[in-house]
Amino acid sequence: MSDLREGTLTGEDFSPTEQLATERLAEEIAALDPSAHAAPPPRAASLTIYSRAATLQLSIEPGRALVIGRGRPSDVIVRDRSLSREHARFELDDDAALWVEDLDSTNGTHLNGERVVGRAAIAPGDDLRLGSTAVVVAAAGQDDRDGPALVGYAQLCALLEHELRRARTFGRSGALLCFRAQRADNDHDIGLVRDFADAVRSLLRGADVIALYGPSMLLAALPEIGETEARLVARQALGAARAATLRCGLSLYPDDGTNAEALVDRAREGLYQTDETRPLVRAGGAASPRARSLESEPTIASDAVRKVYETARRVAPTALPVLIFGETGTGKELLAATIHHSSGRAGPIRSVNCGAIPATLIESTLFGHERGAFTGADKRRAGLFEEAHGGTLLLDEVGELPEAAQAALLRALESKRITRVGSSQEIDIDVRIIAATHRDLEAMCERGAFRSDLMFRLNTITLHLPPLRAQQAAIATLAQRFLEQANASNRRAVRAIDDEAMSLLLRYSWPGNVRELRNVIERAVVLCPGDVIGPDELGERIGSLRARTLVVDVDADDSEREAAGASGATNADDDVTDLQQQIERYEMELILAMLERTGWNQSEAARRLDIPRKRIQRKLRAHHIKRPGSLSDDS
Repeated sequence: MSDLREGTLTGEDFSPTEQLATERLAEEIAALDPSAHAAPPPRAASLTIYSRAATLQLSIEPGRALVIGRGRPSDVIVRDRSLSREHARFELDDDAALWVEDLDSTNGTHLNGERVVGRAAIAPGDDLRLGSTAVVVAAAGQDDRDGPALVGYAQLCALLEHELRRARTFGRSGALLCFRAQRADNDHDIGLVRDFADAVRSLLRGADVIALYGPSMLLAALPEIGETEARLVARQALGAARAATLRCGLSLYPDDGTNAEALVDRAREGLYQTDETRPLVRAGGAASPRARSLESEPTIASDAVRKVYETARRVAPTALPVLIFGETGTGKELLAATIHHSSGRAGPIRSVNCGAIPATLIESTLFGHERGAFTGADKRRAGLFEEAHGGTLLLDEVGELPEAAQAALLRALESKRITRVGSSQEIDIDVRIIAATHRDLEAMCERGAFRSDLMFRLNTITLHLPPLRAQQAAIATLAQRFLEQANASNRRAVRAIDDEAMSLLLRYSWPGNVRELRNVIERAVVLCPGDVIGPDELGERIGSLRARTLVVDVDADDSEREAAGASGATNADDDVTDLQQQIERYEMELILAMLERTGWNQSEAARRLDIPRKRIQRKLRAHHIKRPGSLSDDS
């Protein structure tokens, strides 16, 4: 049987000469697929499957059949409604000829536009479809093992999280490209992404990673690259794709976001701003038009958030500093934009993510610098305080400021003057400061990690944005609003979310809060083959809640013990066994919840839970639990 892991990174995809991540990143990426270093089978044919939900690569060995379908007992399971449970069988014979056999599927197997009846030979270049799922065939030895890895969306997000941590630690940078193909007759055809994916892949490096976002959308993560180089790659891809009109949104890390959801959001926002004259766009800052348009509706769907916004609008006309507390994705930037636009201040709003700037450049970013102030300062540059004169400056993740920058910020707040780096001349400023953080600043003050006098200056007015998990009643309302917006942005007509899918949305813990919900619904609308979103469109993390069943070993006479319990007959041994089972069940719940949050990255889940990774692997094997989309227990 073929060796396939949906959305995994392999050692061959990231060769030693191309590996740009740190040793820890390499170890954790390899942990996503312990079997990644297995040698490819000899004379194997290569298949690339483009479904609505994911892009998969697999190889077929001679003399072995491979069944692809929507559910068990298929060898490869692709969660696509257009597929039958067992849809088609692929086989490579001893003469290296590849055959496909339709297994009486409902929607059929089509080869070059003709429905396959029985068995048919297929070759590279053929147009093959299983239902609406496109399949690209490569001859033995032709699959490009040195090209960028094709992974699942959740795995791409997990990789971005690793790269963001490395970028912050070592001052590195990277880019995320969001491509979408458009065609007048049908821009929801999965064949679109097949038509331009090879052109995009051919321009990328082995260290880059791509994932399917939807039938006509592709994401490409490019580590160790700056904006100029990323734009060059994007423009080359736009010129290479001829089958459809291709457009691209760009986000840069860590500048445009400090988590994967934010980067995807920004790249997609850039994509929505493209047109015929601007096929490549990098989205603007926190106060971009689209962000402002969202400010009054989607973020306000509960009494708790409504009260926060009411308070914000009351204090907006004052010049008092505001400190916003909230987890990642709760909408701190949008709340800051609301305060600014309700303040009556004539100047602009500027924002900076304090955690995304190297410590050596923070003062230059905030206060500006003179020509020759340091290496690379070839001209005078105004800082954000000067740019925001007469307006508002948002200091996002203010808890990440190093000590020297904290002292300089305090001086600016107290004196209302700033001094450019390399100058002795003071400049008067009129700026309203809004600071935002997800950290406990009071605890940081107690540890000496944050200046208490700066804390007192910033928290004159404090606003707390609740996490989405504390707004259970708001989830359905937000989901419907995001659905309507996604319909408009993607020219779709999805009308509803079915009951099972909504139940999963309500059960999920939403570590990425409102931003994550918006991204999930946006992608579900893009993936949805009909007009109602089901569980299959919600992605691996949320969709896996439906199939997650804890298999706890229970003795054969458990039913007798339950019957005895009902009659009041219990003993101490039974109580101990029940307690052990409850502890085991609770531990597995914690492990599975963390795996879902980390995109099933076992090393990252182990780090966050502070347990050995082998313990997670042992527990998963013991309970026969697999990562969604995997063919083995050791995913």
